[in-house]
Amino acid sequence: MFLKVTYDHVSYSYLKSYKSWSEKKVLFFHFIRFVFRLIVIFISLIFIKYTHNYF
Repeated sequence: MFLKVTYDHVSYSYLKSYKSWSEKKVLFFHFIRFVFRLIVIFISLIFIKYTHNYF
């Protein structure tokens, strides 16, 4: 759900920002945030998996 909303927001930003370069920079910023969020989620999942193995 959360990822879907983020993905929709990124797609919408991409469609909207196709017009001007300033909005393309905004899109790039959103894309970086999106990728960073995915990496954080992935790392936390791995961390949870390894910590649960100890219990």
